[in-house]
Amino acid sequence: MTRTPTTILAVILATFVLMACQPALSPYAGTAPWSDGLVIGQAHRLDAPAAAWNGQAWLAAWADASTLFARQVQPGLPSAAPSPLLTDRQSWAPVLLPATDGEWHLLWKEVNSLELTRLFSAHLQADGTLLRGPMAVTQDATGALATASDGGGGVILLWAATSGDRPALYGQQLDGQSRPLAGPAPLVAANAEYPALARTAEGRWVMAWLALPDSPHNPADSREVVIQMSQSALPWQEPADPVVIGRATFSDPALYVESVALGLDRSFGYLFINRRDARNQAAQTEVYPFPLAAEAGNLSAPVSPLSVRFPATEPLTSGSFTTGFNTGPALATANATDPAGLPAGGAYPVQGQYEVLPVAFAADRRLIIGYFQGGTLAAYQIAATAPGAIGGLTLSADRDRHLTLTWASLPHSAEDPAALLLSTTRPIISSTRP
Repeated sequence: MTRTPTTILAVILATFVLMACQPALSPYAGTAPWSDGLVIGQAHRLDAPAAAWNGQAWLAAWADASTLFARQVQPGLPSAAPSPLLTDRQSWAPVLLPATDGEWHLLWKEVNSLELTRLFSAHLQADGTLLRGPMAVTQDATGALATASDGGGGVILLWAATSGDRPALYGQQLDGQSRPLAGPAPLVAANAEYPALARTAEGRWVMAWLALPDSPHNPADSREVVIQMSQSALPWQEPADPVVIGRATFSDPALYVESVALGLDRSFGYLFINRRDARNQAAQTEVYPFPLAAEAGNLSAPVSPLSVRFPATEPLTSGSFTTGFNTGPALATANATDPAGLPAGGAYPVQGQYEVLPVAFAADRRLIIGYFQGGTLAAYQIAATAPGAIGGLTLSADRDRHLTLTWASLPHSAEDPAALLLSTTRPIISSTRP
């Protein structure tokens, strides 16, 4: 039987609903000054809404059924009603990135009547009004996607093309009006999938991906974890030699890669491989920390991945950790990676480069911010709890070092929509009007 994306979504949502009916562990008190979850919309999707702060309000975007929605959320004011942005589109996984003059790029995936997934873009005003689009960015079957701002109002994209015998990575640049540059997309890497992308404060690009074995003598149930860096304006121009920092194994066929993400502190990069168990939808993240000087031969051996776990209850004693963000002190404890702790999944690091890297995780029904520094998980804090299973989450930082977290809280019934929520360290008055 051929399974459509809609059928797969229904199966996954039903599994999540069963998980949501299970009793939760006792929550522990966090130390972060996060706002209560603000319901900004609802959708029959597993994706978290995309959200970005423009200096006065948040712009949120999400997909539901055949419609893309946008909405402004202002501190201290009732949220404006969601506005249909584009209709008659089977879309999901929206991403917002800054353009010029306070405007925005909106990216999303979309499936057509032939079940071909492609990537689209649109150019939005500061309030979410459509200026231009939709515009097709890819023409062939498109898999995992990585995005980053180019520092000048445009966007850099890496995606996995899945139409050939083996996946390959391609790159593209969008101008300040969300238009893809003319000409064929350059090939970035062959036999590669699940790209990740980041940009340092000095403008250096860091790319990462999972490489398939080139030789039949290599095990087919593993992937090389590869990083590559470039000083050029585009990450695929004049890159340094690729460096293999480890090998991810997939011996259990029920475990699959849900997403791969890349984050940076001042001296280390962190590649997060988010896996999920198809049998029970349990999530787990592996982290591969590597020195940012690795392209200069500063990597003496493949790194050992970290399996992220958090204490099930608040530690009796713990030191305080200064995060560098408006999140208050975090819990610095050696038990943050205790094998007996709660497994964490869905890692979503903030874009940019900071002394400390904040990363959002889902653990049980808790949304936890982990803080990485110097190649290790240094501290953590609870940001929110959810009444049901958590479908997806995002985390972003603004110029004032405030963090914004969004997630989908799944319902108890598969027929009901998920609630889409936003929590932030900015002062905000909650409103639950969907």
